[in-house]
Amino acid sequence: MSQEVFSNAVAQLGDCFTCVAGDVHTMHLNFKGAEFDTWHKLLGDLYKELREDADALYEWAVAYGINAPNPNGAAARIEFQSTEGACDNTSAPYVLDVLLKQLLEYIVLMYCAANRAENDPLVYGLQDWLSGCLQRWTKQAHYFNGRRMP
Repeated sequence: MSQEVFSNAVAQLGDCFTCVAGDVHTMHLNFKGAEFDTWHKLLGDLYKELREDADALYEWAVAYGINAPNPNGAAARIEFQSTEGACDNTSAPYVLDVLLKQLLEYIVLMYCAANRAENDPLVYGLQDWLSGCLQRWTKQAHYFNGRRMP
């Protein structure tokens, strides 16, 4: 995989994090009903973590020599379909499940590509970062969110 293709793939993963963060933020703002305080805080915290990871990925892309893309165009670049409307404690775990699984698919693809990349110190750093990212978001999706399902 060429460095340009690889750096664009890193930026696309940043776009995925940006889009999922946007949807989680929308859920955070529009949550209604029972357990509002708990869900509002949880979704706010997840949003912040997702944004931090998106920022880190865009920084990795810049380290590979491309300009960071404008996050405002993220959804169009990766053809992301956003969720809309209000959510409650019944629908939120299901919407979050879809978003986190989609995110994990992108992370795994990037992790596999990084493992096949040529001998490059930047790749080793990115592999390490992706490994931690994969652990964190897998646990969030399958352990925590799995237990929120009614």
